[in-house]
Amino acid sequence: MRLLFIVNFVCCVAVLSAQYITQPLKDNVQALQVYRGDDPLLYPVIELGAGSTVSIKFDILDAEPHQITYSIIHCDAEWNTSDLVVNEYLDGFQNSYVDDYEYSENTNVDYVNYKLEIPNEDVNLTISGNYVAFFYDEDDKDTLLTACFSLVESKVSIVGNVGGLSTSGNTNATQQLNFTVNCGAYKVDRPIDESKVIVKQNSNAYPPVVYSTPTFIREGQLVYDHNPVFSFPGGDEYHTFEATNLTYAGKGIETLRYFAPYYHLDLRQDKMRQMEKYYFDEDINGKYIIRNENAISDDDDLESDYIVVHFSLPMEMPILDGRVYVSGDFNYNVLDASSEMIYNVDRKAYEGHCLLKQGYYDYRYFVVKTDGTIKSSPIELDAYQTENDYQIFFYHCPMGERYDHLIGYQVVNSLNNR
Repeated sequence: MRLLFIVNFVCCVAVLSAQYITQPLKDNVQALQVYRGDDPLLYPVIELGAGSTVSIKFDILDAEPHQITYSIIHCDAEWNTSDLVVNEYLDGFQNSYVDDYEYSENTNVDYVNYKLEIPNEDVNLTISGNYVAFFYDEDDKDTLLTACFSLVESKVSIVGNVGGLSTSGNTNATQQLNFTVNCGAYKVDRPIDESKVIVKQNSNAYPPVVYSTPTFIREGQLVYDHNPVFSFPGGDEYHTFEATNLTYAGKGIETLRYFAPYYHLDLRQDKMRQMEKYYFDEDINGKYIIRNENAISDDDDLESDYIVVHFSLPMEMPILDGRVYVSGDFNYNVLDASSEMIYNVDRKAYEGHCLLKQGYYDYRYFVVKTDGTIKSSPIELDAYQTENDYQIFFYHCPMGERYDHLIGYQVVNSLNNR
């Protein structure tokens, strides 16, 4: 058996700063979800040519429908536009209409719900990799939203685990991800130059990494073992609230009020958890589910109303060397002005609010330091016991090829190996 140890890995690591992410680009676009098949809890990664689909759903807050078109581009491993032209990755029409839309029913806020599955009769994608769908309103030509998803051609298999000794030195606060890429008969002749691994904790935009050097190479295997690059802060279980029934205050909700046209939900005040002991609380790893328990037609997408959700985080003094944000898939894990919590001196609390659709939600708090460092630990506990998903993407661009083939994908859950 051939065994090659790799030592010159430091220069091959970078924090992934994605050019494209899933997000609305207009205020009237809400409840954007991108997932595999018909399950909003599945990540939007499908097997090339296997008959599965990516589902894209969103609302436009308007009583009348808009003429919505979409186009698709191929991206490299780091979500930059690839060098390919359309006919190299797409079979069908580049600018197609979103024909599947329906009006809201029995809601205080009018909206139109749009749905699209890819591939479909108009569009078939022919190669693996990362893709971004751009949606446009024909009336003003502006981009409404971007929706990101991936197609994998499984040439290799990935086996991983979370646990063991962390290379970070803090075994109580971090999770060490170890994994092996089993290539079998598939040849990756120059893994340092030709391959990339990207790992994401849950759906977080922070902190995915792109990495190219295995710890060592065996015959038919690339091993990424006890590498400090893949030692992640464990975080804490997500805060959750349930707004599936607007006749009473559900889980995580303190008060429920109505000021036309919105219900306003004041969440129970959160608290600093950094110094607390870890305890397990079931969550959905930052995702959200649209749901209305009182839907007459059992169609949650059409009968779930829009609500204003108010967050509150008491703190005696504001954080002087950073800004506080609330984040989850509900705001596409984007830390910007729309997700920033503002310190209220009179109430001695950070406060924020956002417009959301009825459902079940996860969220966490983050601090962006003045030096740009992003951490949850000044507010949230970091614990090795926390349940997290780790998405592992393995890309290969052989010599002479012009794009990153996504040839392996695996989700490793931190509880599966305990």
